[in-house]
Amino acid sequence: MAAVYRPPHNRKGEPLKTDKTKISSGTFSKTSTSAKMSKRVNVDIVTGKELISVYFEPEKAFGFDTSSRDQDWLGSNLYVPALVIKEENDVMTVRLSSGNDVFKMNGGTRVTDNDDEGVDDILKLRDFSEKSLVHTLRVRYFRDEIYTFVGPILISLNPYKNIRGIYDDFNMEMYHGKKQVRICTI
Repeated sequence: MAAVYRPPHNRKGEPLKTDKTKISSGTFSKTSTSAKMSKRVNVDIVTGKELISVYFEPEKAFGFDTSSRDQDWLGSNLYVPALVIKEENDVMTVRLSSGNDVFKMNGGTRVTDNDDEGVDDILKLRDFSEKSLVHTLRVRYFRDEIYTFVGPILISLNPYKNIRGIYDDFNMEMYHGKKQVRICTI
């Protein structure tokens, strides 16, 4: 199972300047962050090759019966980054981040460098898709960042818990009037 390192962020959601290294279960993960950009590269310790991740899609997995899994499992594993173990032609063998489940998939959408950042506006992603939207919302949810913009639209997720400071003056001012839709006619 690859270690997942989430760079620390300040109150505005910007990454802090840091350089961290983690080693776990056959992968070497190095994250370099600056005030503007963050990149995580997973490298196999034995071969030194960069490891590729794709979004797990149950409907593309061979022999996968969605009725055999409970809905909680499907919801928590839909569009999660899965590590590509082997690739032949257009068939990939992938391992989910839990480390226990291995599947063969027909094709897959590659996880880009900034998909794991949890950007505050989905439109800042290079490759915007349903998969990147769901994954970004999941990343931000686990960091207790329940508000995410999609252009002028603000998405709010129910945290099902009390988040300290979520309704303080700083946070309310940060989102109030930040993005307004202006409709102009000529």
